[in-house]
Amino acid sequence: MSKESYDNEENQLVPPEMPERWREMLETQRFSFQQVIRAWESRPLSPPWVMFPEIPRSSIGWRMGGGETYLAYFGDRYRAMPSMERLEYRATYPEPEEWQGFYQITEDQGSR
Repeated sequence: MSKESYDNEENQLVPPEMPERWREMLETQRFSFQQVIRAWESRPLSPPWVMFPEIPRSSIGWRMGGGETYLAYFGDRYRAMPSMERLEYRATYPEPEEWQGFYQITEDQGSR
């Protein structure tokens, strides 16, 4: 991180170019600082089962708090990908058995 980064409330560095949505994840404390920075630094976007392997697919953790916020962010970015890029992404990050159908559900949510 550059010297131009600034300190947040925990006196930890945040990249100045980090988008507002990422900053909101920090400010609402739905994610730990380390989780947000790890995701930011590991772009392209990790699918939820990679980002939070400790949260089972059927967990309420995906419907409230940090999991819900991350799924919304993931969905926005995933649906913004051109279709060929989505195919490449799906090949790179195949859905585990527990997550079968996730990509299609995510795409369908954008067509509502």
